[in-house]
Amino acid sequence: NVENLQAFSVIFTSPSSANRVMDDSNENKNDNPVSTSILPASPKATKSSVATKLGLEAVTPRTIAYAAVMLHFSLTDAPQWKILYNNFNYELFYNFIVDYFEDIEGAEAKKHVKALLKWWN
Repeated sequence: NVENLQAFSVIFTSPSSANRVMDDSNENKNDNPVSTSILPASPKATKSSVATKLGLEAVTPRTIAYAAVMLHFSLTDAPQWKILYNNFNYELFYNFIVDYFEDIEGAEAKKHVKALLKWWN
């Protein structure tokens, strides 16, 4: 969904790239993939993105999981980071998402995960 894409963009590229994701999704009402490129947001950018600093060339299951954890946590009222907050375990949540992509059984499931990662990239 758009919120996950925006969270990923804010964390790994820039806040302006998250705005670009929103603009793209508003123009793209027919469920075609929205660009999630982790390349720099614009040629004018003066700072390196986190993705560039980390040498990320593609969206990975672990970066998706990290962004999902950060998005969920940011929507709580927690005053500081905790792995367990209001009976929600962020470590388990992160591992669940990673396992969804990496612990795959069956040809159909592998095909789905491959398509999903292609969409993210």
